[in-house]
Amino acid sequence: MTCRVGFLTVGLAGALAACQSPGLSYEARLPAGNVAASTYRSVAVDGFRGPEGGWYSSRFEQMLINARLDGQPWFSVSGPGAPPGAVSGVYSGWISIDEVDVHDYTKDDTKCVEWDGLFDCETRIDIEKICYETEIEVSVTPRLVDTATGERVYSRTYHGEAEQSECFDHRVIGEDRKSHRLERGHYPGMRFGRDGDFITPELVREALDETFPAIRSDIAPRNGSARAPLMAEAVDPEAGADPAFAQAVEAARSGNVFSSCSLWEGLHASYPDAPAVTHNLGACAEASGNYERAQSLYARAVETARSPFFSGKDLGPLIESLERISERRQGETVIDALTAPGPEDTRAPSPGG
Repeated sequence: MTCRVGFLTVGLAGALAACQSPGLSYEARLPAGNVAASTYRSVAVDGFRGPEGGWYSSRFEQMLINARLDGQPWFSVSGPGAPPGAVSGVYSGWISIDEVDVHDYTKDDTKCVEWDGLFDCETRIDIEKICYETEIEVSVTPRLVDTATGERVYSRTYHGEAEQSECFDHRVIGEDRKSHRLERGHYPGMRFGRDGDFITPELVREALDETFPAIRSDIAPRNGSARAPLMAEAVDPEAGADPAFAQAVEAARSGNVFSSCSLWEGLHASYPDAPAVTHNLGACAEASGNYERAQSLYARAVETARSPFFSGKDLGPLIESLERISERRQGETVIDALTAPGPEDTRAPSPGG
């Protein structure tokens, strides 16, 4: 399928949706990026050093409290003064401001200096404003220490950015374009050459906020959206010539997963050795949560595509799907092990337990 964006015939959003490669979206359980950190489920926060460290510590603790998997809290969070043995790990860390850039510029504007009534300006003047754009980059390095051994289990540096603009009345501009300083302007002359004057707590916090999603993904499993891509072009010409192939692709594009997967089931019965058909049926199995069947079908699609009959065909998408489902199954195994009750699950007391 060749996609062209025709602004006279279709809207941009519709054109982009039509050109997007088809796939099946579904909800999945996603493992933590750092499996070792995710095993420490009874934890406390011992503070973060650096700018806005107290605020960040509080927000970090709330992130731990709000972390959920399948609707259930992942962490049992105690205060920093918890008695020995109450927690298995303690989080702490440090914050730094890595870079601050301030750019200034001027712009002309108008200002009402005399009003006849509400929303009724009688006299306006032309003014010159001086504006400052401040960009800040921060880094946060949280670490997790095992309370029993003192071993550092997890540590990684995360980065965040934020920017803000503010303008101040600087000069009145007369009709002859000669300007003079405002008698009651708001221009902060002390800010020239002193970047530190521009670093507000709100700006630092905005930059620090950017670090939480990545940290959350690294230290605990989560429920999230996943996507099983479909092959829109048939590797096998006979299967591609069947009208049902195009119908199944279009059904997926329109969000009709049931209809699309029903068509792939029928096509697979007719063309069991067609790699794209087998692959797309595997995507249906993946989206339904049957990862074992999905892996089997993806592996079969790769095997059939390596036949001399399909020599020279691109196996990249087939191999990528097989690798993805293998990782997904491995992740499920890890999550199942962490959530299974048993005497060895000593690091995960239930909240309040």
